[in-house]
Amino acid sequence: MEIMASSLGPAEVYKLLVGAVVPRPIAWVTTLNA
Repeated sequence: MEIMASSLGPAEVYKLLVGAVVPRPIAWVTTLNA
């Protein structure tokens, strides 16, 4: 997936970075139940 950061606003870039780094709750549940 390729995203042009220059075409996004600061809020969109922030959301993208946070979404990529922070694990999803479903992943935590899967990890804990494994």
